[in-house]
Amino acid sequence: MRRWHRRRRDTQRNGNFTDHFKELRRRLIVVAVCFVLATLAAFMFATPIFRYLTRGLPPLVQLSPGEIFGVYLRLSALVGALITIPVALWQAWAFAKPGLLPAERRMVYFYLPSAVLLFGAGASFGFFVLYPSILHFMITFSHRAGVEVMLSASQTITFMINLVFPTALIFELPAVASFLTEIHLITPALLKKGRKIAILAAFVVAGLLTPPDVLSQTLVALPFIALYEGAIALSRWTYRRVERRNALAMQPQASS
Repeated sequence: MRRWHRRRRDTQRNGNFTDHFKELRRRLIVVAVCFVLATLAAFMFATPIFRYLTRGLPPLVQLSPGEIFGVYLRLSALVGALITIPVALWQAWAFAKPGLLPAERRMVYFYLPSAVLLFGAGASFGFFVLYPSILHFMITFSHRAGVEVMLSASQTITFMINLVFPTALIFELPAVASFLTEIHLITPALLKKGRKIAILAAFVVAGLLTPPDVLSQTLVALPFIALYEGAIALSRWTYRRVERRNALAMQPQASS
């Protein structure tokens, strides 16, 4: 009888694992199909997308026969990935939601939209502020040096992507700081100790990315400093909230 019950439990466990694996595979297929369709759709509009991203630049040159085709493929895949991100997040949430506790679900409700909004804000800042100002400075510097500027299509798009995406990731700092405080990996006091280093790093990065004048460097450094201050504020708020929650959880034990 014990062996029969043990075999029954093993069968149920294997059945649950198989069902989860099938569900995960189905959701991954949905994400993959969405990415392929979005990429194909973006490729149909690759020319206007490319012209929009390179507007205001000197005429671009092609250094290899398939360079512009490779640029179109890269831009199409990038747009396809951006379109697929909401679908992938929704599929991941639908898959994980049944196994999450109420407190873990509340964390997802707070951090996921915050991370998406901050990523969008960072990408916008990188594309509309940093990218044109840095590129303009480099072109102007080359002209003053008496060098004729010939920009490669592939290298220009690569330069833009390598600048915009790291900026978008840096903008995730407040959400990351709040989450790490939530799981007790950092504290507001630790972030305060690193404030001077963060301010110095912001001006060093701004000095490397912008023209050598105080106004441009300050305009670029201030958003990063504001992000760090926002991370401290969010970490402090999260820390107090976690402390209150822990105190309420300890009250029934103390009364008993």
